[in-house]
Amino acid sequence: MALAGGGSAIAMIVGYMRDPSFPFMITLLPLFLMVALFFWFWKAALITKLDEAGIYIKFTYFHKDFKFYPWSTIRHCEVKKYNPTMDYGGWGIKPGAYNVSGNMGMLVRFTYRDSLMIGTNRPDDLRRTLTSLGKLKQDAS
Repeated sequence: MALAGGGSAIAMIVGYMRDPSFPFMITLLPLFLMVALFFWFWKAALITKLDEAGIYIKFTYFHKDFKFYPWSTIRHCEVKKYNPTMDYGGWGIKPGAYNVSGNMGMLVRFTYRDSLMIGTNRPDDLRRTLTSLGKLKQDAS
């Protein structure tokens, strides 16, 4: 039964190859996939929430639930400019970074592990929230 199914698939492909529009369809398929992938990534969003308990992060399409980092495991946070391609190898979920766009982020310094950069397009709001929570690193000056 599986052989008959495979044979009909081959006959269908051979039939398409005889169709004069076949090369056109072959060119459109990768183009369609690239456009679909572009829009899928373009709609991806990094959601960051801060409250008295800690930091919550959710990368749409990749995380079902929020990842939670309690304040008890965090020494402090810094809002800073960074270079996503040079510092972390690009945008997306990277070792040590979550970023979608831009070059501003919150560097989270943990007590038990390496730091984590979380990208943001709203650095002023982030700075205000961290200050009100008492978690923003104060400059030594």
